[in-house]
Amino acid sequence: MYHQCIQDYLKKDYELYKGRSYYLTREFINDETGDPIDITGWLVTLTIKREQEDPDADAVLIKDADLEPIDGKAVIKIQANTLNGIDPDDYYYDISYRTDLNKVGLLQKGRSVIKNAIRRQVP
Repeated sequence: MYHQCIQDYLKKDYELYKGRSYYLTREFINDETGDPIDITGWLVTLTIKREQEDPDADAVLIKDADLEPIDGKAVIKIQANTLNGIDPDDYYYDISYRTDLNKVGLLQKGRSVIKNAIRRQVP
């Protein structure tokens, strides 16, 4: 019926540097027509944990996406200061969604390495 524009499920690893901003955009497209799916009422969430089995309460970061529902877009915005309180290390992450009809799915998962930036500010 619908899918993320890249593919239903994507495994990808990221390196994230403290002090930098990131924008992760995911699009939902109708398989048959190629049109964006209206995602009004949906929830798209990035979760980062030390171990995959850790309860959500122990996640080092849970970030809900900003939605552009008519265009079928979800944008996860990680601001420059968001990672500052997280220790540099290897983590697990996933990006999941819940539709307005409470269907739950996984868009993406993998490893996320959080690192200290060499330079914190650009002159």
